[in-house]
Amino acid sequence: MKKIYPTLLSAIILSMGSLAAQNALHKEIHLSTTGSLPKELSLEEAKGLTSIKVTGEINETDIALLNNMASAGKLEKIDLSEATFGETKDPLLLDVSQYFLPMIAALKTDDIDAMEAYEAGLGHEKDPRSVPGFWTFFTKKEMFFMTGYMRDWDMKINEAVLKTQNAALVRSPQIRSWLKTMGYKYRDARTDGDLIFKNEKTNVWCLLHFTPYSKTDFPGIHFSSDEYEVW
Repeated sequence: MKKIYPTLLSAIILSMGSLAAQNALHKEIHLSTTGSLPKELSLEEAKGLTSIKVTGEINETDIALLNNMASAGKLEKIDLSEATFGETKDPLLLDVSQYFLPMIAALKTDDIDAMEAYEAGLGHEKDPRSVPGFWTFFTKKEMFFMTGYMRDWDMKINEAVLKTQNAALVRSPQIRSWLKTMGYKYRDARTDGDLIFKNEKTNVWCLLHFTPYSKTDFPGIHFSSDEYEVW
């Protein structure tokens, strides 16, 4: 037994080392376009990677995601030795024809058929990936409309959202200025980087959602009569 024990102990140590190596998940990604890191990572990778190397051009959108992965995920090592910081361009919405402002009346009705008929009447196409309670309507513009239930699916439509496939647009100083002129003031930030604002006069809350939770999620500007939780 005295001769077996060291061998068994060594086997256990080697086994633990092997498990540690398996749990140390690494990925190398080359970005050909600044701000495209969120598109290159799945939700599982964003939560589970412990090491990542990014090459190519990066910008503040990519840095924000890496920061979130380090604070809310398992990321411990970031290698940017072969990356360059590219210019972040402000993707301005030049005129109102580039976006669609949702029908705020949708926040005051539970008539789903009427809401869908309204969208269809404007020529908006319903995203087939929409799930019960959350409908996305593509407007063929830079920003499109989504509305849905909140608060334990209580069948109350109390959220109107402007979504976009361009994450940098939600980070645009133009959007911040737009919110400020409407009376929204900064209140708090979530651990994933999303920002919360409130209009004290109207008691309407606003959430700037930057990093998609999944490939079917989109960055966007959320408005709700209910307070957005901080986590």
